[in-house]
Amino acid sequence: MKLNTDIIYNDLVLSVSAELSGVRKKELHLRRPEYYTDSSKVFLADHLYVVRADKLTPKTAAEPGTAIVCIGDSVYLPYYRQRCSVIQIREKTDCFQIFNILTEIYNKYDLWSETLQQILNTSASLQEMIACSQTIFGNPIFILNANLHYLARSDYSDIGLAEWESTVLRSAENGELPLPLFSKFLELHEMSTQVQEPMLINLLDSSTLNVNLFENNEYCGCLSIDYRLRPHRNSDNALAAHLARMVELALRKYTATANTEKSALRQALKDILDGLQVGLNQRRSIDTAQIDGSNVCIKIKFNEPLAQLPMGYLCHMIEHDIPGSIAFEYDGSIVCLIKADGLRDGSLLNQLIPLVHSVNFDIGVSDSFWNIYQARLYYLQACAALENGKLFAPEKRCYLFQEYALSELIINAIGNLPMEMYYPAGMQQLIKHDEISPVSYIDTLRTYLNNNMSITKTAADLYINRSTLLERISRIKRELGLDLQDSDVRLQLQILLKAAGLNEQLQR
Repeated sequence: MKLNTDIIYNDLVLSVSAELSGVRKKELHLRRPEYYTDSSKVFLADHLYVVRADKLTPKTAAEPGTAIVCIGDSVYLPYYRQRCSVIQIREKTDCFQIFNILTEIYNKYDLWSETLQQILNTSASLQEMIACSQTIFGNPIFILNANLHYLARSDYSDIGLAEWESTVLRSAENGELPLPLFSKFLELHEMSTQVQEPMLINLLDSSTLNVNLFENNEYCGCLSIDYRLRPHRNSDNALAAHLARMVELALRKYTATANTEKSALRQALKDILDGLQVGLNQRRSIDTAQIDGSNVCIKIKFNEPLAQLPMGYLCHMIEHDIPGSIAFEYDGSIVCLIKADGLRDGSLLNQLIPLVHSVNFDIGVSDSFWNIYQARLYYLQACAALENGKLFAPEKRCYLFQEYALSELIINAIGNLPMEMYYPAGMQQLIKHDEISPVSYIDTLRTYLNNNMSITKTAADLYINRSTLLERISRIKRELGLDLQDSDVRLQLQILLKAAGLNEQLQR
């Protein structure tokens, strides 16, 4: 990995006393160090030389972009400072020692760059890229998408950096930047989304170095380094830009639609969800993928439009974190097929719930199924679970179909007719009674039927004595004019009462 003079200087002064001056380039351009021994030799551009001061002459040419590590003092240094970068070490030290220190600096950044490349070539995980960059920047790092939602961030829980966790990290409840930080970030950053260079801006009581991320020349997020543990260094700018370019490649890797076996499999599954007949080649893709065993279908729905969110990357990360899963974008959402074993032992939900909060979405989960060609039916289950769950329990965020199967059944059973069209005449009389009376016959009937017509349990639930309940039930039966001993009558009434309760919830 090539470096620049700022990086070399900032790492070198950790071992020896040095001074930096001269003409410097920001980009990473310097090759590994070499000894300069021939005073007649030209100092070449983009080369880093270790030289003793007595080897410098005013006649030696220095090309722009040269960097010199000079050991000792020389009257000719002003000549070189006008033409190239100069790191001067005044104290007496051995050239070999300085050369070894410089070599270790290059080794450090080579290892970092190689690790980033390895991650890109394998998992392309943003979280892994951030983790391996901690020692380089020594500060918390986070990646935001265009809507200021976190895609990845440093984990500093082990050192108890509570201040950073509370002011910079999103809260688990909403998955967004805290409001004060959000407003300040927008104020300083909103007008800078087209800037290519790293930007150092102040946020609350700290400063952050921000590098915009682009996909097809369009802004898609930013990489930010929060300087809470050590001050900003000039060298951080070029290193952050290098990390940002690797992040962009990781995002691009999973937004591309290359014609691979995995993409052919995803297309076959999309056709199944569309209700289309799959062709022979698609069947081969499904068969060779070995999607055997019991699966569940999961629908992930975002709580707000996320046009810039890298869907392909999210799909890949789900597949990476949940072995055996298949995830793809479908109808503005993400659909996943996941092994059902994790649903039975609870591990699946434990994996999904942190993801739900990190990117701010809700999920619907179908029943388990074996035949992959019936995936459309179970996708509809996941849709129903999601729709009913968001209506009746919006705070839960994760909805299983069986928890809302009865609600879905009743809502579909009602159809397009108004609710009142299903009420028997006697039930209409009970409703009229409740409109003018403080005692609800409808609630009493609902509780009575839910308790299998047990007088004891119903009286306890309604907090009234037995004789009062018996008298009330007698009046209800008289108004209804129906035989509650008939199981079909009871079923009809319970369905209607359940539907009425759901309707009240929806109205609220």
